Amino acid sequence: AVKYYKVASISMYGIDQSKVDYVRLDDTVISDAQQIQVGDLLITRKGTFGICMGVEQEDAAGVISSEVFCAKLNKGWDPDFLAYFLNSNFGAQQFLQFATGSTMKGISQQNISRIVVPVISFEDQLTVGNVIRKIKKQLRVSKSLIDEAKQDVEDLIEGKFDHSKITETI
Repeated sequence: AVKYYKVASISMYGIDQSKVDYVRLDDTVISDAQQIQVGDLLITRKGTFGICMGVEQEDAAGVISSEVFCAKLNKGWDPDFLAYFLNSNFGAQQFLQFATGSTMKGISQQNISRIVVPVISFEDQLTVGNVIRKIKKQLRVSKSLIDEAKQDVEDLIEGKFDHSKITETI
């Protein structure tokens, strides 16, 4: 089974693993457009459209639905900087400006190409991108600690808690 990322799975800070589906695909059926790699920029295009995220190693193990664009970036662009900008108020307003559809709004590939992005030095992009990557890492660590705490509470309730995990600090 392969992780399948849909619009609900995508956030600026990475893939929400609780909203990931799994599909059975063999490698010959996966199109190039569905495969994602580290450094790509994912953009949701239907429903909750305009959410962008840079792909990191943890996220590259899946395929995307047809409702998510995968932008393969040229050198000189940091995906997390672009995601940060495109998720900002200015980026979101542009997505709204170029949205189409009456029942379910979305954005086309042609209209995405009309979105204006500030051209700043790659070093400045990296500065912003590195902050976003630190936030992503801390969110993953926080999620892991929360999951561990939930398991500890379950173990405590069931009488299976490992008391050696508790250390006294004064």
